[in-house]
Amino acid sequence: MAVPAFRSGLSFPRRIRVLDIQPIPPLQPVIFSGGAGIRLWPLCRARDREVAAVVARLRAEGRAEADHHPLVHRPWGRAEILATGERFRVKRLEVRPGAALSLQIHHHRAEHWTVVRGTARVHLDGTTFDLGEDQSTYIPVGAEHRLENPGPEPLEVVETQTGRYLSEDDIVRLDAGRSG
Repeated sequence: MAVPAFRSGLSFPRRIRVLDIQPIPPLQPVIFSGGAGIRLWPLCRARDREVAAVVARLRAEGRAEADHHPLVHRPWGRAEILATGERFRVKRLEVRPGAALSLQIHHHRAEHWTVVRGTARVHLDGTTFDLGEDQSTYIPVGAEHRLENPGPEPLEVVETQTGRYLSEDDIVRLDAGRSG
């Protein structure tokens, strides 16, 4: 069932998700969470009921969009969830030139990376190799890995996650202080 569109020109940055919607006085801030932390966004009272109704409908339908936006901005670029199933999730990763994801492992999921555009530098269990467009690699459960963009152009990768548990809290970051 489709979620009704807003009837006004009200728009939000794509990287936010609604944390809490309550009736608010005209032009008071409402709290959103985005890839760079908490944001305050002005919202007029006439719109808060519509937003609350849309979020309630999404939750009633069990849709993840009620609590999590499919596009997330990270220090290295951005990730967009394209598809999710019971034992899989497909993401589109865009890594900025010179940027790298954190060195990490997963206890419950494997990943398969396919390069769509650019050159990927892959660090996998102590080995390092490059992948070009239309090349891919498999990251087994428990493998130490990192994705890096050594090139001058944005790197685009399709990441397919498989396993019994696919939540983001399965990421164990091995770089002290990294959040992405």
